[in-house]
Amino acid sequence: MASTTSTSFFLIKLDGTNYPLWLAQVIPVLKSRNLMGHVDGTKPCPAYLLTDGKGKTVNPAFDAWIKEDRMIQSWINGSLTAAVSSMVVPSACSRSIWLSLEKRYGSQSQNDRVLQLCGELLHKRSDISISAYLNRTNSIADKLRVAGSPISDHDLVTVVTSNFPQYKITANSTWNPLTYKVLQNILLTLEKELPK
Repeated sequence: MASTTSTSFFLIKLDGTNYPLWLAQVIPVLKSRNLMGHVDGTKPCPAYLLTDGKGKTVNPAFDAWIKEDRMIQSWINGSLTAAVSSMVVPSACSRSIWLSLEKRYGSQSQNDRVLQLCGELLHKRSDISISAYLNRTNSIADKLRVAGSPISDHDLVTVVTSNFPQYKITANSTWNPLTYKVLQNILLTLEKELPK
């Protein structure tokens, strides 16, 4: 039977925005303990009773499976933020919890999340400083990467330069090629030179 401690396994709690990252930490733990079958359906619950020539007896494999499954439920529930945990319907087995999370945060939800993040990235915010804008942009780019849809350096440069046309920074300027890192440094330097 697998170890029952999980506190060191799951450093990242599922918060609704980091499902791929959360999966990347949970799946190896389950596989390393031969428990993945509980959540993917390949190791269903065995029959409660066994029938032999003497009659019916309680199946010891049933008890072992139930103990493992409750441990997995505890691990999964412990790896969720309070907000996500409140959305998971209490369940009789770990597979139901797994499917609920997959349905809520899986591929289609991730596609919706990527579209939302791209929209946020393209939305110009004139009411914030350059450094705040760049921090926001970096955060969105990180979230897109975690969601499995990293944005290219070229696209980041295009989005950011289009939001600061007053600085006339183009890919044809002295910085060739103009990388996002260089662009950030240029804009932060320009921000320091602005009158206060």
